[in-house]
Amino acid sequence: MATFIMIPETQSGTNQWLASTGTDFVDIVDEDDDSTYIHETRSSHEINYVMTNPSVSEASIDFNEDVTVTPKIMAHHTGAGTIDLELDIAGIGIGYTANQVSVSNDSSFPTYSFTGTTEKTSGTDWDYAGLQNCSVKLICRTNLARFQSVRVSYIFLNVDYTVAAVAANATFFGANF
Repeated sequence: MATFIMIPETQSGTNQWLASTGTDFVDIVDEDDDSTYIHETRSSHEINYVMTNPSVSEASIDFNEDVTVTPKIMAHHTGAGTIDLELDIAGIGIGYTANQVSVSNDSSFPTYSFTGTTEKTSGTDWDYAGLQNCSVKLICRTNLARFQSVRVSYIFLNVDYTVAAVAANATFFGANF
């Protein structure tokens, strides 16, 4: 299987999270770097992002095979125990609620993977238009103790796909027979 990732392109909709530096909520979470992050302390607070378009062409993806989209984050909880985060994938024709992940105190910002999906909605497989319309909503599901926060330094969608077969024999047979 081949893989590409989709990262935040713009921040949109509701944003109740804070940024570690300034107000550029996109550049903070679009690269694998824990020097900047978004953070939150309250349950049910959310932040929304529109994701970049796929980095491969539609013709390169075999949509007759399963395309799996797996939301991932790199995160860290500053307190004891764990806290829960949920990441939902939305967009035109998309309705996917990820399972929650429990983020622990690990200042190395490990990668947390949500449950991957082969369907953009129940009973409908992923297609290129669906991938182009992806947005994500990250929701804190735990109230944190005083002076604690959950920090997220990287958000991305990991897309696993089968490379589309090239019709090389058509040219060979057409030219020689």
